[in-house]
Amino acid sequence: MHAQQEPIALKIPLPDRGYDLAALLDLKNAKSKDIVVVCHGLISDKRRSVAATLAEALQQRNLCRFDFAGNGDSGGEWTLSGYDREMEDLRGVVQHLRGEGWAVTAVVGHSKGACAVIKYAAKYDDVPLVVPVAGRFDMSQTPASRYTEEQWRQLREEGATQWVVGGRSYTVRQADLDEKAALDMAAECAAIHKSKVHIIHGDADDTIPVRDAHEFHKHLPDSTLTIIEGGSHSFRTSAEGREHMAAAVERCLGVQHDAVAA
Repeated sequence: MHAQQEPIALKIPLPDRGYDLAALLDLKNAKSKDIVVVCHGLISDKRRSVAATLAEALQQRNLCRFDFAGNGDSGGEWTLSGYDREMEDLRGVVQHLRGEGWAVTAVVGHSKGACAVIKYAAKYDDVPLVVPVAGRFDMSQTPASRYTEEQWRQLREEGATQWVVGGRSYTVRQADLDEKAALDMAAECAAIHKSKVHIIHGDADDTIPVRDAHEFHKHLPDSTLTIIEGGSHSFRTSAEGREHMAAAVERCLGVQHDAVAA
């Protein structure tokens, strides 16, 4: 294996679901077969936001960042909910990498991706470290400003609305919001027994309040928690916030590596 300056594009087939997932491998450590899987958030992909920040910042780590179904370059249809499907997308990536000889040492998920890594650990509990970044604990909450008054009316009365972001129109259904609200993250946390969890959140997050990080920490007694001062939801308001978030991820990866080595 050779160190790579440019990411390697990868297609991960999921034949049981009828689509492929698009991924990028950032191979920074030629001496190691350890790899970290990075999961993006809602209306995002492997090339943007926290995934891109970590790919740039973690210079000594091998990373696999991928697009969930219906996002980025992956196949499948986009959905606002689909939490179980995204957990199984992550499972497909982990199994594919293991089949190629990689040791998946951590899964990192931002925002909606944080839900995927927590649910993954609750079901499979077979990755040493789980890192939810800016994750939502109280799934009944949705920022009121996300949709207009007319869109909220359409959801209530017609059961669906169109949500335009970045020039693309997404269909949001009331059933999606109901599925999301029914998720019990306390129960998911209670099912995690082996994986270590390190929670990262910004105290200036106006999408998912920092109290959700404290709720995760409370329901995961063996977890650790890092609060990034001034950190927004995607840590994009300042270079300093991005650096502190990436440094927090690097620290917990290092701690986990040292614990395994010992």
